[in-house]
Amino acid sequence: MTKIFFNLLFTVTLISLLFISCFIVLATLQTSYIWGDIYFEQIFIALYDGAPGIGNNIIQKYIIFSFIPAVIITLILSSFINKKYVLLIMSVSGILFGLYKVNFVNYIINKNVYSDIYKTHYVQPENIKFNFPEKKKNLIVLYLESMEKNYADLNSYDQNLLPQLTAISDQGVSFDGYIPLPAQNYTIAALVGGFCSVPYKFKKTTNYTELRNFLPELTCYADILKQNGYTNYLIKSTDLRFAQMGVFFKTHGFDHVYDVHDIESKFGYKLSDNKGTSWGYRDSTYYEIAKKQLTKIAASDKPFMFTMITLDTHQPDIYLDNQCPQSDNYNEDTILCADLMASNFINWVKEQSFYKDTTIVVLGDHIINSSTNIFSSQKQRQIFNLILNSSIEKNQNINHSWTVLDIAPTILNAIGVEFENAKFGLGRSLYANNPTLYETMNKSLFTELLKSSYEYENFQTSKYTFNSLYYPYLNWNKYVNNIEHIKKYASFSDVLFNYVWLDTLSFTLPEKSKSDIVFDIDFRIMFMKNKQRTIQFYVNDTKLTEITYKQNVIQPINQKIIIPASLIKDDNKLKLEFRGNDLGRSPSTVGVAVLGFSLNKILN
Repeated sequence: MTKIFFNLLFTVTLISLLFISCFIVLATLQTSYIWGDIYFEQIFIALYDGAPGIGNNIIQKYIIFSFIPAVIITLILSSFINKKYVLLIMSVSGILFGLYKVNFVNYIINKNVYSDIYKTHYVQPENIKFNFPEKKKNLIVLYLESMEKNYADLNSYDQNLLPQLTAISDQGVSFDGYIPLPAQNYTIAALVGGFCSVPYKFKKTTNYTELRNFLPELTCYADILKQNGYTNYLIKSTDLRFAQMGVFFKTHGFDHVYDVHDIESKFGYKLSDNKGTSWGYRDSTYYEIAKKQLTKIAASDKPFMFTMITLDTHQPDIYLDNQCPQSDNYNEDTILCADLMASNFINWVKEQSFYKDTTIVVLGDHIINSSTNIFSSQKQRQIFNLILNSSIEKNQNINHSWTVLDIAPTILNAIGVEFENAKFGLGRSLYANNPTLYETMNKSLFTELLKSSYEYENFQTSKYTFNSLYYPYLNWNKYVNNIEHIKKYASFSDVLFNYVWLDTLSFTLPEKSKSDIVFDIDFRIMFMKNKQRTIQFYVNDTKLTEITYKQNVIQPINQKIIIPASLIKDDNKLKLEFRGNDLGRSPSTVGVAVLGFSLNKILN
């Protein structure tokens, strides 16, 4: 009986492994077909930092072309191949193939090898003296999704697919010599690289404050603009929860950030009437909103930066607006349409009174990801880039090989900001004579950027989590339940649903307690799909206890935590942390919502 059970268990396990292998192979091939080569880190971003509802049609395609075929192939193979060792070899081979295709081995190696590139080449923006012109120029940054200069290449197409932008380019500055960085060919990486002059490296958040901050110890050019009197705006027609884009912009100098959830409530456009791709609003509506907002913003005398990121050309779910001409080639028509709408918007800005004091920067965020695009065989892939109304002239004798890292200092120069050697982070201005890092290091730059870095890890350290306030707790047994009073003890907090959400409280106690202390807290939590939450309680960085709460728990929850006197510091400092080991995507699913608490000495 035992032998039959183990044989059955082995067979079920083997078939399950075979299915997993088949699905991994098919999904990997489908991913490569849609997006070309990807790096393992991108899978983390999609799975962990995705946003609900984004790309539902893409998920459906994976079900149709990967999941269902994997079931069928598994049934066929398990029915016709009787030798179990053959099935096991096939299963393991399929899994190894999938790991190879997503560069898993390289990812693991680079996670454990550290580079000195930041020690050697990183110029800290916070240590740079920036000299702004007396009359500060406004800045409009228009990111065109996956837009390449190569679309204007007549050797690839029968026509120039960027006729309008090509004509406008004659009036501005454009740079050749772009070199794509490995593992950075997607939007959030392009934004981090372009704004901050460092590559993007994914880090799983471990507490509430980290979820609310994005590379908090990093300084980006939007931070510099804000420090020098600019008001910064960002509008994107998709869900900015994806890849924590919204957190990135809010952490780094943007005062007003709007996404698909704000467009109807703030600007009055219903998504159902203005749908583009499955990701969000169509670009024609997006440009209309931008014009109205720029008109309002420009009425102020305060300098501003206005950033936009288009969507219609997002692979693989591109969208052809019905306002544009249509032929029998949907892909080409979509590019022609994007070219027309972008040029119309730029021409509109040029007609406005504020344009004389405004620099326009137009950028493709990255080259096309799809492996099926017509440029896949070309070695020199160029993002579209154009600067209009630049404050300085481009030296025609200077032609750089450059990467996304060089965009930030170039933009600062373009709006008339001067700084030593035109170096910013790992970036070097394309207006300057100084060589870029790619010109200095060549392809060794790629190797070094893929490695880990202690300096980069410091960028990711939450400035709040490790900077406790230690506000005085005046009287033992005092119950603190006022929102403003609770916030005084929180390193970082957010008020949501009229509760204070936090993950750290810190106190300076009235006196050193020789006896144990009871921390009496009333709080609320939220549950995700697993219908339970585990909260780990830390006292002065030492894990004290861990409690799991089921969804049927009566809320608010009252919990009495006994804190041993031995954990109290000699300086009477007490830090309490509440760590969840099941972080969700919503801020309210991380940490706890504190209603009130008290600290009580236990009398001997």
